[in-house]
Amino acid sequence: MNLNFFKEGLKKYSRKDIIFTRHAEIQAIVRDIDLEEIKDNIINPEKLVYFREQDAKSNKEKKI
Repeated sequence: MNLNFFKEGLKKYSRKDIIFTRHAEIQAIVRDIDLEEIKDNIINPEKLVYFREQDAKSNKEKKI
């Protein structure tokens, strides 16, 4: 995926669309990072210079 295409996709999100997992909230607190600042950086990604795609794992997925 192209970086510019990815950045344009991020701009389509609104603040209410961005949801943090409990783990992400805890990590932000530990690192002294404001969650609102993270939301700002997601919907205004002009400083983004690199990204990497990663396969998502569903919470519903069960390993046997």
